Amino acid sequence: MRPGELPPFLAAYAPADAALAAGVPAEEIEPLSDLFARVLDGHNAHLTDGVELVLGRRPRDFADYAHDTAATGVWSPAAAEGLR
Repeated sequence: MRPGELPPFLAAYAPADAALAAGVPAEEIEPLSDLFARVLDGHNAHLTDGVELVLGRRPRDFADYAHDTAATGVWSPAAAEGLR
């Protein structure tokens, strides 16, 4: 897929008539088309070193973060009860 090209699951939002045919309310078509055009225009297609510059270390893989954090129990139902 090239920058600016919609993935197949979003193709119904590209042309307004296809979106209408898919049941998207008319008042939502323009904002959704604008959103997809902005998100998929390719400006976010390149990684930068911003995280490393801000944190002073290389970024962690999200899967590693989620695994390690889940192991602490902070996301357990018991921990959530303490927040109420």
